[in-house]
Amino acid sequence: MATTNNSTNAGSVRDTAPGLDIFKTPENPTFYSAKLYHNLDKSKQEIRLIELSIQTGGDGILECKLLPAVLLADTRKQYLALSYCAGDPADTKEIIVNGVRCNIFANLHHALVISRHYWIRSSGQGPLRIWIDQLCINQHDLKERSHQVGFMRDIYQSADRTLACLSTPTTSGEGLKWFNDLRDAVPFQEDDGPWQYNRQDELGTGDGDESEEMTHESDRLSSIYNDFLQSQKQQWFRIQDYVLDHMHIDKFVDGLIAFYDVLSSPWWNRAWICQEFLVSRQVTFIFGNNFVSWKQCWRIMNAFCGMHKYDLLNRERFLVSQSQPVGCPGDRQICRILDMVKQRNLNSQIDHVRTALKMKMCWRGGMDLMTLLSHSRSCKSSDDRDRVYAMLGLALPGYDILPDYSSDMSACEVMIITTRAIIEKEKSLDILVEATKLVRSRNLDVPSWVVDWSSTKASNIDFASRELYGHDFIPLGTSCGFMEHA
Repeated sequence: MATTNNSTNAGSVRDTAPGLDIFKTPENPTFYSAKLYHNLDKSKQEIRLIELSIQTGGDGILECKLLPAVLLADTRKQYLALSYCAGDPADTKEIIVNGVRCNIFANLHHALVISRHYWIRSSGQGPLRIWIDQLCINQHDLKERSHQVGFMRDIYQSADRTLACLSTPTTSGEGLKWFNDLRDAVPFQEDDGPWQYNRQDELGTGDGDESEEMTHESDRLSSIYNDFLQSQKQQWFRIQDYVLDHMHIDKFVDGLIAFYDVLSSPWWNRAWICQEFLVSRQVTFIFGNNFVSWKQCWRIMNAFCGMHKYDLLNRERFLVSQSQPVGCPGDRQICRILDMVKQRNLNSQIDHVRTALKMKMCWRGGMDLMTLLSHSRSCKSSDDRDRVYAMLGLALPGYDILPDYSSDMSACEVMIITTRAIIEKEKSLDILVEATKLVRSRNLDVPSWVVDWSSTKASNIDFASRELYGHDFIPLGTSCGFMEHA
């Protein structure tokens, strides 16, 4: 589900009873007056799909059909889902839906254009059937929005593939092209370790008993992650050697810097991507006219994020490891990267990406709501209620919180309901410690015993990391950041 860039800021205490004004969609009086939406049966899991033509109209406008509602179970793996960052609702593009002109987010238009390009290159057969929140949900029907959000996890999990659009109309695709070239240059080899990523592991969406999947979660995640650390060593070394050996080449570093556009995409910061990314059966990142599947890229993307912290930001280490003097071509390129990272303030962003990658690598069906909400504080959302709602589909069962976008359900009320639900589910008052920590950094006017999960000032991206894995992402100890585990 898309999120606008107008994220809430901490610092001023407020409480609104939001409705249609919160998830701001482009003005569409003509489109809605056409009455293309027919009521969904809220007693069932019904969804709508968009059928996007691979051809454009005579005036170059994208054309699509809003298909009749279907049961989700009847269309499983027969559609793609789109994950994107909506952007500014005032920045729009026009498309044709069932013959009616419709204003959509400019970012969504861009995502549809490159999704169609991906579809033509990867399939080339027939129109693209895709689920898109802005068009497949009647945004003017708050009850429908609440109903659809309630099974958003099922929508993304049932799609054959999720297309994650990381680019916007103002970015090029050169960064992902460079990354794909790096992936080809340093392929996976048998000696990279016994633990390999397969489709079942990738998604945690096997057909087994989900409750059984969730038992002994912490022990399982720790074991998986330790296995991963050991298995990725050899490829990490090869990636490190390849990148550092090419640091003196201008064109190579141009591409490396362009890859930071991929990592700094606003998509990574959206609260809703946690659910869309984690539960999707298969994920393909699209960036400009380039694309790569999660299964193809997760090892190298994860390794690059580690290299960013432990190699690319360490000028002295680079010079020593390469036996190069100050002022050499490679040194000048490292300084160029350091200046870019500082200018764009990218270190916290890379940490955020690393956390998202870790959560995906170790996802096995669910985790406790406290950990998810701690991560949610570092995300961006135009509606404070979504800091909770976006995480519900990922939580272990038993919290019994239902999304409600009605004007009667304020953000304050959502925080109260959530805190009470955690106390009842966990049968513990430990959450009160968290509430006490946030007293001076609250964003909402909530009672003292309630945790204000909308307070971005209190966010700590490493909290979720410690809770999930019990140790830092890449332990220090060697030149590439690895150390042996006893």
